[in-house]
Amino acid sequence: MQTPSHEKFCDIVMKGGITSGIVYPTAVAKLAEHWSFKNIGGTSAGAIAAAATAAAQYGKRTTGKDSFAELAAISTYLAQSDVRGETRLHALFQPQAATRKAYAVTLALLERSKFGAALTLLRHDWLWALIGALPGLVLIAKSWLVTDMAFTIYATLLGLVVAFIGAVGLAGLRLVRQAQRALPANGYGFCKGFAPNRQSELTNWLYALLNRLADLPENEPLTFGHLWGDDENDRTINLEMMTTNLTFGRPHRLPFEQGGYFYDPTEFAQLFPAPVIEWMARHSEPAKAEYCAPHLRTLPAAQDLPVIVATRMSLSFPVLLSAVPLHVVDRSRRGDAPVIERCWFSDGGICSNFPVHFFDGVLPTRPSFAVNLKPFHPDFPAQPVYMPTSNRGGLLSGFNAIVSTGDFLKSVVGAMQNWNDNMQLPLPGYRDRIVHICLDEATEGGLNLNMSDAVIRKVAARGELAAAELIQRYAMNAALETNWDNHRWVRFRSTLAQLETLLQEFHAAYEHDPTYAAMLAREDDAPPNSYRWKTEKQFKFAETLIEELLTVARKLQDPATPSLQDGAPNPMPELRVRPRL
Repeated sequence: MQTPSHEKFCDIVMKGGITSGIVYPTAVAKLAEHWSFKNIGGTSAGAIAAAATAAAQYGKRTTGKDSFAELAAISTYLAQSDVRGETRLHALFQPQAATRKAYAVTLALLERSKFGAALTLLRHDWLWALIGALPGLVLIAKSWLVTDMAFTIYATLLGLVVAFIGAVGLAGLRLVRQAQRALPANGYGFCKGFAPNRQSELTNWLYALLNRLADLPENEPLTFGHLWGDDENDRTINLEMMTTNLTFGRPHRLPFEQGGYFYDPTEFAQLFPAPVIEWMARHSEPAKAEYCAPHLRTLPAAQDLPVIVATRMSLSFPVLLSAVPLHVVDRSRRGDAPVIERCWFSDGGICSNFPVHFFDGVLPTRPSFAVNLKPFHPDFPAQPVYMPTSNRGGLLSGFNAIVSTGDFLKSVVGAMQNWNDNMQLPLPGYRDRIVHICLDEATEGGLNLNMSDAVIRKVAARGELAAAELIQRYAMNAALETNWDNHRWVRFRSTLAQLETLLQEFHAAYEHDPTYAAMLAREDDAPPNSYRWKTEKQFKFAETLIEELLTVARKLQDPATPSLQDGAPNPMPELRVRPRL
C-alpha cells in the first residue's frame, strides 16, 4: 500500500463498554475527514470499533472506497428494529437454548426490574414455580375452610407471600443449577455470538462488516497482514487490542508478539464463520506428534491471524459472551511428556478497559487521540462531551458516590479493574488528548441491551460531537490553550523533567558501593558471567555512553544548575521498567 506524502496521520484508542460502542462510528468517520489512522487500538466494544476503523482505512487506501461513510451509518443500522421488534443491536446477542432462561432473567435484572426478573423467572420455569408455591397455596386453601373472615384474609395474604417466595425460590434454585451446568459447556457465557445460519448475530455480522469495509471477498478474512502491508516493522495500519488470559491471570496485547498457542478447529467452528476456519487451516500446522494432541493446530502467525479472531478475543464480556479457548504447553509441569492445557481468554476490559497507553512515545509526532466513556457530571447534566480547555483542566479524578452496599461492591470491582487506566487520565500530555463522552448509566450504553432506537441514535450523535472537539484543537490548531502545539510542548517539558529524575537516580545507584564502575572493570573470568558484552566495540561504546550520562547527572547535582522540574507540568509522571502491556 502506497502512502501519499501529504497525508496527515493520527492514532486513536477507544474504551470498552459493550453497547456503548455505538458512539464510535460517527466519531471515527468525522475524524477521517481530517486524518488517516496509523495506529488504532481498543478493548472490548472499543476493539470492535478499532477493527472496523482499521478495515475502513484499509478499504479507503487500497480501493479508494468511501468506507467511512458506511462505517458512520452503522449506528443507524443498529437502531433499526427487526421482525421481532428488537433493535438490531439487541439481536447481536442471542443466547443458546441451554442458557436462554438464565439470560432472560439476567437481562431483566440489568434493566433494574427485580419484579420483572421474578416474573420472567416464573414464566420460564412455571412447573417448578408451581411446586415451590404449593405450601402457600395449601395455606390459602385451608384458610377458606375457617369461618373467621379476619383470619381467612390474614392467612390468604400470608399464603400469597409464601407462595411467591416459594415459587421464586425453587425456580431460582433450579435456574442456578441449570446455569452451573450450561455455562461451562457454553464457554462460560450466555451467548457464543455466533450461529452458522444467523447473520444477525455478533460475530457473523462483524465478519461481514469488516469484509465490506475492507472491500475483500467473502471467503478472504481481513488479516493483520493486510493492514500492515509489506513491512511488518513499519506497518501501514497498526491495529492492537487487549484481551485477558484468565488461565495465566494477566492481560495480553493482540496480535500475540510470540507464538506457542494452539487452537482446536472444532471449538473455533462454534465461534467463527466457515471462511475463517478454512483460512486458519491453510495458515497453520498440526501440533507436533510429541504433544499427543492431533486435534490441535498452531495458531496462525500474527500476520495471518484474522482480525475477527482477535476482536472476538477482546470482546468476551464475562458471562454475557463466551470466552475464547486456546491451548498451550504447560512447561511448569515435571516429566518428559508435555502437558497441553486449555487457556481461556475473556474480555480485555477485565485488566485494561481503556488502554490509553497504547502508541504512547517519549515525544509525539502525530496526535494520539483517546475516547473515554463516563457518567454525566451531576453539575453538568446537559454537557454530553468534555475536553479540557486549559492546562489546568482534567486534573480531578471521577467521583463515585457510595450510598449503598451495591455501590460499594461496584466501586470495589471498578477500582480493581480500572485503577491503572484511571491513574493515567490526569497526566500531562494525556488529559489534553482524551475526549470524554458522557452516558446515562441507567439507560444508555453498557449492558443496556434493550435501548430503544431513539436512545441509540441520541448516543451515537455524541460521537460526532466528540470528534468536533478533537478537530477544533488538533486539526485547526484553535486559539484554545489545549491545542496541538501546546500538547507537543507539554510532553516535551514533562519528558525533560522525567529524564532529570532518571539521570539523578542512575548516578546515585551507579556510584553506590560496591560501584558499577568496579563491575565494569572486572576481569574477563570474574563473575557474574551472564549477559557479557558481545564485542569489545560494544563494551567501549557502553563506557563512553555511561560517562556522558554521568557528566550530565553530575551537572544536575550542582546547586547552580537550574532544575528542569521547576515549572514543569503536573502531576509529575515517573519512568519505570515494566512489562509491555
